[in-house]
Amino acid sequence: MNVVAVADLGCRLDLHAAAAALRGSLGWRGGAMVLRVRLGRALLQIHGSGKVTVIAPRERAAAKAASRLVRELRRFGFIMPNGTPELRVTNVVAVADLGRRLDLAELAGRLEGFYEPEIHPALFVRSGLWHYMVFGSGMVNVLGMRSESELGEALAELSALLG
Repeated sequence: MNVVAVADLGCRLDLHAAAAALRGSLGWRGGAMVLRVRLGRALLQIHGSGKVTVIAPRERAAAKAASRLVRELRRFGFIMPNGTPELRVTNVVAVADLGRRLDLAELAGRLEGFYEPEIHPALFVRSGLWHYMVFGSGMVNVLGMRSESELGEALAELSALLG
């Protein structure tokens, strides 16, 4: 499972000074500094506007990485607003195993999904809030959840669709 969350530090940052001060900087992507936090195995993308995108294996790890970033920035003399930034989860991606092989061509007609085996080996199914990438091996990627607690609900919906 991977969680993508965003936070606002509440102030602008000098990214070059932050990159020099912080350990774990992986470089630059799209005008933002990319930072790996070893504790909690999170990846942070920090923008000069103070916006931060966090990718972590769990919501708790994302929150821990954001608070650690604020603590480290304060330690190196960056003036930050009090408190830790509020983290808002924007996407949760999970992988599940259905435990059986599936006939994707038959499912594509029944579920009105998108299946082009020449382009991608998965059946794409959109159902309500979530999107599914169903593979013939029985593996499923569930996309579009807003919290980890939605996983059981999403898998129950997929089981009902598959019959």
